[in-house]
This record gives sequence, C-alpha cells and structure tokens, in this order.
Amino acid sequence: MLQSRTSHVDYHDAGAELQRNTKLMVAVRSGRISSVQNLLDEGSNVNMVGFEGRTPLIQTAAYGHVRLAALLLTHKADAHARDIEGVTALAVAAANGHATDEFVSLLTQKEVNIDVRTNTGMTPLILAVANGFGDTAKTLIEKGSNINASGHDGITALMAAALQGHGKIATMLLELDADIDAEFGSDGSTAVTLADTHGHHDIVAMLEAARARARAVTKRREKRKLRRRRRGKATTNIDESPHYVDPSPKPPQPQVGRDEETTCVVCMDEDREVSHMCYPCGHLCVCAICARHFDAGRCPTCRAEVVHTMAVYRV
Repeated sequence: MLQSRTSHVDYHDAGAELQRNTKLMVAVRSGRISSVQNLLDEGSNVNMVGFEGRTPLIQTAAYGHVRLAALLLTHKADAHARDIEGVTALAVAAANGHATDEFVSLLTQKEVNIDVRTNTGMTPLILAVANGFGDTAKTLIEKGSNINASGHDGITALMAAALQGHGKIATMLLELDADIDAEFGSDGSTAVTLADTHGHHDIVAMLEAARARARAVTKRREKRKLRRRRRGKATTNIDESPHYVDPSPKPPQPQVGRDEETTCVVCMDEDREVSHMCYPCGHLCVCAICARHFDAGRCPTCRAEVVHTMAVYRV
C-alpha cells in the first residue's frame, strides 16, 4: 500500500525526548536551513503541532533563528498560532530575548498584534522585561508596543522590572514615559512598593527620585497654565476684542515676585532654594548652583535673551 508524500514526511520520531516532533521540528530546533528547505519542498506540514502545542515557527522563535522564521513564513506558516499556554511566536521570541527589529518586522508584516497576550494576559513587552532583556523591550516599544499595558493580574512592564530588580530596564522605561503611579491589586501596589517589598532599595530610590521630578514638572506646568489664564483675562480687560494688540511695544520689565518658581527649572531639585533671577526678563527660576554654570543665552522659563543672572535676597 502506497502512502502519500506528505504523510511519509510528517511522522513523529520514536525517541521519548523527541516524541510528538516531526522531522521538520527537529530540523528547525537544530537550525539546519537546508534540511528545513528540503522537508518543506517535499511537502512537510509547516503548521504541524508538536510538543506542548508548538508549531515550527514558535519553535524557531524560541531559538531566535530569523532566517528560518522568514523561510517558514514564506511557506505560509501561521504567525498567529499559539501553544497550549497561549504563547505566540512573538511572545516566545520576546521571552527569550530574540525579538529583534528584523524578527518583529517579519511578524508584524503578517498583521500580528504586537501586544498579543498569553493565557495569563502577559504581553511580549512584559515577558521581555521580566526576563531582563532590555534591548528586546526597547525594540518592542519602538515598534508600537503599549508601555503601560498590564497583564490580567495588573502587572505592567515597569512593575515587572521593579519586581525582578532590573534597575537599568526600569530607568529606560521611565525615560520612555512608563506610568510610575500605575496600581494593581486590592492594596494599590505600585512599582515602588514592589521594589521595596523585594529588597531592591536602589530601584526604590531611583523611582522615588523620578516621581519627585515628574511631580515638580507637573506643578510647574500647572503654574504656567494659571499665569497664561491670568494674562489672558488681563488682555481681555484692555479691549473687548480678543485680537487686540498693543501698538506701542515696551521693553521687558523685571517681574520679581509675580512669576516666581519654587523649584529650580534646571536641576529640578526641591531641596535647593530658587535664589537667582534672569535679567532683564525678571524670572526668578534658578538656584545658586545652577546660576553659577548658567551661560548667557535664553531664560529657561520664557526663552527671552538673558544678559546675566543676579541673586535675589528675600527679607
């Protein structure tokens, strides 16, 4: 009795270790491109499901074989296939640090969701961060991954970095606008509390400093918005027309006491008293230390030209 070519090629190896793997799966795992090409040409099933529900493409992603992945996709490998844990090729590549720019591009060209979740709700970004692969995490973010996406348990990428003690990755995530105040669980845990609970005190200090800087920036922005609103009202009082322009421009006047900052806008250190004014615009916005190194240029608050800075003493 004759067998079809496909059924002849797609058989499972007899060995216990290789049980439920086809010849194609074995060739993929070893990275033998020529062997994979021959098996595909002979009609081997490119989407054969092997151990734990993994397809050849998912197996390829686990080992980071980009050229093999491109070959399998050319032969219509399913880029959306999942194993028994709901892990896709993109997720397993990220978890093993193999989600390079080239690999991610191969999969997204097949309309793979870059934030595709596993059965536990973990995104490729969270998996990469949890396993300490900072370069992979950065690539995923640059490709459009949601930096603040959370798993079913509420864990975000920043929380995963804090939990595992990956300080450099946590710093990188903050620089890319990760939400430091995101909460999860009934007790409202954050990245800071997770790092503290697991003894990563250096990360706690870094996160607290970042939070202080963020709050100072927010406070400064709110003050500027308030000043703009007040100035807008003053202009409206001069003339009912919102397009009124004073025909006689006046030179800038010092504004000491009106637009004072409480935090140095250069170093953002709340412990340093704002003590120096930019002249002639009059903005009191820098501390003594920063004023010492402040080159003649433009005011960091209004961008007007600065001749020099001068100390202001309160009485």
